Amino acid sequence: TEAAAPRGQQQGQEKENQPIEYQGQVLDPDGKPVSGAKIYHIGGVQLAEGSAPGSEPQTTSDQEGYFEYSISQPPRAKQFDERLRKFATVIAVADGFGMAAANIQEHEPGQPLQLRLAPDDLPVTGRIVDLQGQGIANVRIKFNGLKLPKVENGGVPAWRKALVARRDGLKTEREYFSLLFLPPQMTQRETRTDQTGRFQLSGFGQDRIVSVIIDGPTIETQEINIITRLGVAEVSAPWYPNAPNLGTLHYHATASDIVAGPTRAVVGVVRDQKTGKPLSGFKVAGAPVGNPMHSVDTVTGAEGGFRLTGLPLGKQQPVTVSPPADQPYLEVQQRINLHPGDDPLAVDFKSTRGVWVEGKVVHQQTGEPAGVT
Repeated sequence: TEAAAPRGQQQGQEKENQPIEYQGQVLDPDGKPVSGAKIYHIGGVQLAEGSAPGSEPQTTSDQEGYFEYSISQPPRAKQFDERLRKFATVIAVADGFGMAAANIQEHEPGQPLQLRLAPDDLPVTGRIVDLQGQGIANVRIKFNGLKLPKVENGGVPAWRKALVARRDGLKTEREYFSLLFLPPQMTQRETRTDQTGRFQLSGFGQDRIVSVIIDGPTIETQEINIITRLGVAEVSAPWYPNAPNLGTLHYHATASDIVAGPTRAVVGVVRDQKTGKPLSGFKVAGAPVGNPMHSVDTVTGAEGGFRLTGLPLGKQQPVTVSPPADQPYLEVQQRINLHPGDDPLAVDFKSTRGVWVEGKVVHQQTGEPAGVT
């Protein structure tokens, strides 16, 4: 392998069949070195190879806060776009602090990876309430993402001012925050509200945005973004101004009351259009829950039956049935009027069996495989 770069610097070159080397330093909120911080590498080549994200740390920082490690480049990774291999996050985790992280694609090549930990004295807290303002017990609060501010852009205050002016949720968020890949032990975190509807999650640090999914048998499932900063007024904006149906980003300061609207269960059976045979393993899903990447969904059982909870009440709610990857059925959708009610709403679906179409895409002039999907 090529010679190691000077301590505190990241190797910018990624030569064929050679490891990618990473080096840097972990600092506390006051700029002092932190020893013993666990260093994780998430994404990048791991994504290209289709392997699981790193659940174990690559190394730990030394007495001066420095660390170094390398990631191998398997030959198969060369088949993937160069940008994908750089789409990685280096994370430092230390007891008593909010994590530090750096997105490689946003980092200047050849410069030190400086990971500055955050104070962890302001946890993610809140209270889930119904439309009457009463706390709801046993609501699941599931961690869904962490966004760190790009301090050079002004942090939380500048982001909120821009969001109110533009009403362009995703574009504004990406300008002011970095979305992180995280180790599994972080992404699997969840808690539940107590009898008063209150909840708490710790370990994220100040002035970050923590996205969570809230769900329960009697409430609408939603993605909520909680800002680890007091006194920030609630604000919402569509993910994309020109596509409001894809969802809305909702932001609350920590320690806020969050209203969860009621829901009504939808039950039914999915059958073959021609034979009436029940179809198992089919996905039944509603519209996005404030995030285009996340929807309320379930899977049909052995007799084709399903029970879907978490949809918002209202007219023309879309419910889509999709086949498993190994069955040539067509996707089908119904729009239902989900009015308030204690009993489940019964809705059945019929899907038409199609035929598999196979072929090969090649370049017109050379006849070589085109390498597209």
